Amino acid sequence: MPDTSTLAAADFDIDVRSGFLPPEAPLSRLSDVYEEWESKLEGAAHAGLSLYGGGPTTNFHRRASARRWRRSIREMPILPLQGVVLADIRHARRAHLVLSFLAHFYLHSQPEPTEDSLAPLAQGWNEAKDGKGKGREHDVSLEAADDAADAAQEAAGIYAATVPASLAVPWTGLSRHLDLPPILTYATTVLWNWQYKDPARGLALDNVKIRNTFSGTASEEHFYLISLLIELRGVEALELMRISLDEAFVADHLARRRIAHYLSRLVAVVHDLTTLLAKMKEACDPVTFYWGIRPWFRGGDSAPRGGQGWIYEGVDEPGQKRLLNGPSAGQSSLIHALDVFLDVDHTRLKPRGAAHSARQQPDVAHALSERDAGIKENATFMEKMQMYMPGPHRAFLTHLRNLSFDDDHETFCRLNGLEGASPSTSPPSDSASSSSDDMDVDNVPPPPSHPIRSLAIAKEVSGKPFQDDLASAYDAALISLRVLRDEHMRIAALYIISQARKQPPPEYAPLPKNFTGRAEVERVAGAQQSDAKEAPGAPKGTGGTDLVSFLKACRSNTTDALLGPLR
Repeated sequence: MPDTSTLAAADFDIDVRSGFLPPEAPLSRLSDVYEEWESKLEGAAHAGLSLYGGGPTTNFHRRASARRWRRSIREMPILPLQGVVLADIRHARRAHLVLSFLAHFYLHSQPEPTEDSLAPLAQGWNEAKDGKGKGREHDVSLEAADDAADAAQEAAGIYAATVPASLAVPWTGLSRHLDLPPILTYATTVLWNWQYKDPARGLALDNVKIRNTFSGTASEEHFYLISLLIELRGVEALELMRISLDEAFVADHLARRRIAHYLSRLVAVVHDLTTLLAKMKEACDPVTFYWGIRPWFRGGDSAPRGGQGWIYEGVDEPGQKRLLNGPSAGQSSLIHALDVFLDVDHTRLKPRGAAHSARQQPDVAHALSERDAGIKENATFMEKMQMYMPGPHRAFLTHLRNLSFDDDHETFCRLNGLEGASPSTSPPSDSASSSSDDMDVDNVPPPPSHPIRSLAIAKEVSGKPFQDDLASAYDAALISLRVLRDEHMRIAALYIISQARKQPPPEYAPLPKNFTGRAEVERVAGAQQSDAKEAPGAPKGTGGTDLVSFLKACRSNTTDALLGPLR
């Protein structure tokens, strides 16, 4: 029988008032020795950092200021993790946020490396040191020489994919402490990146605002804010899941009616989530988002400079690279929880009627053996995104996923007067569980259905359907989730797919070829061609997916879970 006693307990870092958000506002600033990290983050704004070193409107002084900031990051001491930053979760989260922003600022503000720019710039640096350069003063300062050296090395791509030890060492340490990867995530940009407008009013949809951004634009603030508001509105959904599963434990006629009522309330909540998502268009400009915000999110898996992966200096072996995804809405534990609760199967291993049998099936035995072996690379994207969630939230999803009636299904049916509705709710037979190397794929039992779906498809002992609204309420909840995904597709089309087909606007104009090397327009084209090699004509999500195919698959998987026809 399912155990729902800890479904929303503190064990999973989930609060009944705030859901996956922390119950109190995140720490606004680190103190003591870690103040240096905060100062560097403030310095990023004052240094005028721009994506890829900036366009032709970025003057020499601003470029030099950005190079000085990046040099200060490389020269910053490695601060040890101790005291309050390990003892207080709020300090640890703030530290992870600051280091994540610093690392992405550092890497993505560097100019595009050029193959032919090192020699002349290096010569200029040597001339500056010796005072022999044409037209140069003999008393060129050491600062100018350092800047010339920085410019030469950055143009050659020396630092392009390396997180300096000053950031990498504490960043990876904090990541282990928080059970997160060392990369910018949904948690750092949304869950831990807000503050109250009025602390006296507490947590409310109209009383929160975003603290840190890369671009300093209202569009970026609004982009994070919409996700934050969705998480906050989703708190009721988590409570409805909890009380529904409590009733599923009882599973009598009254419990079925109550679950149907809770599902109807869930429909209203998901409708509100869709409405909030649609409000993205009110204050987030698509052009600004695609060209001026989204590139800051890139992880080592989608480096536009050609060589993928980031080197974490002082942590891994020299030259070893990590391929990590940037933040994505796919890392929201709330959406994953809705999928698990409603038994939306993104693995495509469960039977789902005619639609399921018609589509191409994966090699189930091979998939199961890989999963048993713990091979993460072949997990679905949704499973992969869970690796980027805070550890307790991952544990919650695992707990929620494991709430099935398969362990004692026959007893459950006997006690509640039910007839098993689907083979997926039956425990595996002895012959199926005793696998061999030449196991027949057709005999591999599919994963069991989740409790709510099991009840929705169950029949009375007489074989007749229950005379209640549970099945229709279950389908209504799935349809509301499908509508949410429809809206997500519209947002993706506006903010990513349509923008990917255009040239950058004037404020993100290409650099002349004789300015720093390869033109910005060529850089963009090169990035698009690189994407095309992996998935022709397919824009990528910030999580590294073929965006259109992924969103369509999620919507199809939601539709396939319906018990009745889509209306």
